[in-house]
Amino acid sequence: MARKFATVLLTLALPTIAFAQYGPRYPARPGYGPRPFGPTLSAWVGVGGPGGRISDEGDGELGDVVHHQFPLGLGLSYRFNPFFRAGPFFEAAPLSMADGACAPGDPCGGNDFRFGLDAQVHFAPYRHADPWLGLGIGYEWLNFDATGCLDSGCFAERFHYSGLLFPKLSFGVDFALSPMATLGPYLSYSGGQYSHVETTSAGSQSINDQAFHGWLELGIRGNFNF
Repeated sequence: MARKFATVLLTLALPTIAFAQYGPRYPARPGYGPRPFGPTLSAWVGVGGPGGRISDEGDGELGDVVHHQFPLGLGLSYRFNPFFRAGPFFEAAPLSMADGACAPGDPCGGNDFRFGLDAQVHFAPYRHADPWLGLGIGYEWLNFDATGCLDSGCFAERFHYSGLLFPKLSFGVDFALSPMATLGPYLSYSGGQYSHVETTSAGSQSINDQAFHGWLELGIRGNFNF
């Protein structure tokens, strides 16, 4: 236990150590790029497509239910030095449902929520174009309505799936609008497994045969460095 605790402390301390070693060499305000340390507020909008299975318990492919999603995200990170930042993020994504999810003429919709922690490495923070890589972990909630008719009769069901979101991989390029603001495209992939499901007819239950699913997302991201 002591060894694990020491490992966690060392991991959390690495950005601070890096800043202590390299921070004094950074200029206070170059032509492009943020101050060496401080908060960054981010916002993004995009479009994403699903892949993989909801579960291996007969739920089928995620793409059979969801056609597209339109994520809107907010993030608040801390710059431990110009090259490394980390902090919480939140995404809310309305869903465009697949044709097979609902009977013709029935209203059908849903949403997807994600919350977690994200870290980014920036490769050229003091240049006009700054490419970056991100890695995150979090939790996901998928909610949607489904209707249809079987031999036993017609049904209307509401589904709530939830589970761990990992990994959240992202790549982008920030173009400097000013020393404090950037804007640029990003590409991300968020994978995970749903571990719980709740329906209006069966209540809440655990998913024993979990399957891997993912979201491929493309969009625009803006940042403001304080």
